[in-house]
Amino acid sequence: MFRNANFTGLSITRALFPLRAESLRSDDSIAVCCLSVDWTKSASCERFQNVSPCAIGIIRTRGNIMIKIRKPLRLFAGVLLGTHIAIVTHVVYGQDMELYAPLSVSASDGDYANKVGITWDAVRNATDYRIFRSSIDNFSTATQIGETQKGFFYDEEPGFIATAASFFYWVQAANDFGVGPPSQSDHGFSVVPQFNPDNRITQLAPPPEPPENPITAAKAFLGKTLFWEEQISSTNTMACGTCTCHQPAAGGNDQRALVGFLGAPHPGNDAQFGTADDIIGSLGVPLNLEDGSYDFDALFGLQPQVTNRKAKDMIDSGYGIEMAWDGRISGTFVDPLSQTTIIEEDASLESLPPINTAEMTHIGMACPQIISKIEDATPLALSPEIPESLELWIGERSYPELFDEVFGDPQ
Repeated sequence: MFRNANFTGLSITRALFPLRAESLRSDDSIAVCCLSVDWTKSASCERFQNVSPCAIGIIRTRGNIMIKIRKPLRLFAGVLLGTHIAIVTHVVYGQDMELYAPLSVSASDGDYANKVGITWDAVRNATDYRIFRSSIDNFSTATQIGETQKGFFYDEEPGFIATAASFFYWVQAANDFGVGPPSQSDHGFSVVPQFNPDNRITQLAPPPEPPENPITAAKAFLGKTLFWEEQISSTNTMACGTCTCHQPAAGGNDQRALVGFLGAPHPGNDAQFGTADDIIGSLGVPLNLEDGSYDFDALFGLQPQVTNRKAKDMIDSGYGIEMAWDGRISGTFVDPLSQTTIIEEDASLESLPPINTAEMTHIGMACPQIISKIEDATPLALSPEIPESLELWIGERSYPELFDEVFGDPQ
């Protein structure tokens, strides 16, 4: 079976070129990379040699065409779409596209006076999530109330403002090939406001998101994976979350940088330890070189360096217009490779390349080296424990494969 085989190097003519591959199983799928496809023309099933039109289904998704196999057929390298050729790039087994029930479904309990918030964890290969509601804990009685690509949804029934609403909620994952089983139910409710609803204070809205980079559940899981990925650092010892997150269980504090902890002082402007301008910063990595060896630092020797400011916690960072204590990280995202402005505003979180030699990287390390390192890394291979839902989502995939699911491009 040709699994993830690349056929783009074949010389394809107008005549279909049979690969003589073994037959695909029923419900397998082919991903097709389109070359100059004229979308005004419909895909012609009759172009498949010895395959009846009912044998396949054509689905357009993320700029590609997905071909759903409805009964076994032979794999061909080219597919004629109108007057244009598309090249079969890889085979996706049907079971690889199967969806499981979303985990960690949670409905808010009285957090809002005018709505119920529902959250869940991403499901591998899901492109959409369907939210259902019922007054009793029985999915067969539930009604779909919404659909989203995000990992959260707000049930904003108009009557919630005047009455305390109480419901059971379920979430189903979906993609172009079907719908997964429903999640476990969770009960959620709103509350009757104890003030005049006409004069109520507006409740906090979700964090802003740039239209060029909208939030999806899969994107949030990729971000979570990268946030805790120690292999981003040159020493394989520091993740963004090691200091920036400050351990949510500790209330957002970096317990390594508590006042009096001997491992986290910085000597301040006078470069002398034990003086009045000493700073409690955040631990990073020893000064190190590209070949993996350590270099001697004038302040810290061969020990981990300490930043000259204690890293800010990440609680509510999604609302930040600028990042860092001095606001040097703006909301405009400029591609560090091409120096092209990609996002005009609300992109401070996207604008944080981990290239500080005290925090994570070796001398001279830049974004291309980080990209190369991540491309070869097994996601979260150094993590002692991974949440079940995140582990399910990652599976045995590489970072290029994760990026491909989230952005439609392994780069």
